Amino acid sequence: MRKYSADLTKVFPRDTAEEKRLFNLIKMAYVDGRYNPDFKVTKQDIDALFPKVELLRDITQQLCEAKIEEYGRMI
Repeated sequence: MRKYSADLTKVFPRDTAEEKRLFNLIKMAYVDGRYNPDFKVTKQDIDALFPKVELLRDITQQLCEAKIEEYGRMI
């Protein structure tokens, strides 16, 4: 994530066991949420992940808009 933007590392800093667990949970959710019928996420985990996902969305949007603007200036 750092190669795209240092801001992305703020979403999942992974400096505690809980941060690492949440990061791994969101990674697993991408595949297991689709294909593993036994994959479950608790309400507590959803509540912890929701603000992180919103922050990730906002940072990604800013990065994309900046890149689009940069490419627009090149034309």
